[in-house]
Amino acid sequence: MFLVFQLLERVEQLMVVVAQTLTGDVQVPEALRRHTPEKQAVGREIADVSRMGTALLERLALPVIAIDR
Repeated sequence: MFLVFQLLERVEQLMVVVAQTLTGDVQVPEALRRHTPEKQAVGREIADVSRMGTALLERLALPVIAIDR
């Protein structure tokens, strides 16, 4: 769960940059140069979280086997 919060925080940071470019505070080429590595890192983390979520759902879908002793 902690990873999801970190990911959302990083997405929010990127949205601040988008807002700055829309208001003209930062030029688009400069914003791209500074934040492309961050964007790529967020993309990788999104893929990781998605894979973990899929694996969890697949595991939860497995039948529960109870062994009587």
